[in-house]
Amino acid sequence: MKKALVLSGGGSKGSMQFGILKYVIEQGYKPDVVYGTSVGSLNAAGMSHVGIEGLEEVWKSLRKTSDVFSFNWKFLLFIAAGLYNAKPLHKLLIKTLKDKPPVLPAYCCKVHLETGEIKYVSNSEADYIESTVASCSVPGFNDDINGWVDGGVREQTPLKQAILDGADEITVILCNPLKTNPDFGKKGNWIKNILRAIELLAHETFLNDIQNCIWYNNNAQPGKRNIKLTVYAPRELVIGSNDFTQDKIQPAIAYGYEQGKLGPINLDYIAGL
Repeated sequence: MKKALVLSGGGSKGSMQFGILKYVIEQGYKPDVVYGTSVGSLNAAGMSHVGIEGLEEVWKSLRKTSDVFSFNWKFLLFIAAGLYNAKPLHKLLIKTLKDKPPVLPAYCCKVHLETGEIKYVSNSEADYIESTVASCSVPGFNDDINGWVDGGVREQTPLKQAILDGADEITVILCNPLKTNPDFGKKGNWIKNILRAIELLAHETFLNDIQNCIWYNNNAQPGKRNIKLTVYAPRELVIGSNDFTQDKIQPAIAYGYEQGKLGPINLDYIAGL
């Protein structure tokens, strides 16, 4: 029985995801492999290399957005594609993962902006850190990494690869509620409006990813395995996508932990969305 953990994307909302993850791990859940997109790939990398305790220290170390993404002055000169660069994130990953061999396999999901190719990179591969940075690089906001960008462009919740790799049990932990929260959709400046548009697109993508897995189970053919699917998600948003400050992160982690205690989401509810 192969157990796969799948972690969706969502920027600093990954702190809520971490809170849920911390709870389920404390309850004895032990995956055989973990897949992640965007911030989910960061949580996957931390969990697989430094464990829950080490990953929590990473979240506690963040004080401001520039600890993850720094302003890209080249953008103002029209010689860069993204408003921010991910150099701080790259340094953080090197510091966190260097000389710490993984205790379980992890995969990050990235997409090539020109060809549309989707690729999963294992933590056993030499370009894993670079690929994880690419998995977090939202087009327009971040520079691409040699043409590669956020895996959420195509798979916000990378269930498909877990299925293809033969997982019998899949536990999904989302960064977002199953229904979009209107409180975070109020009219703002152009950055907030673009982030809201990205959030809505990502929301539709992760719902489709999960519903496709439910459809797979409901339409199983003779000889095809049935996948035990478990989905955890926060019931509402308590943090935005770009709130990398401790006054936002710590309450979000605590909230996620309490959401984990509520248990998984009813799959019939998801199928009907």
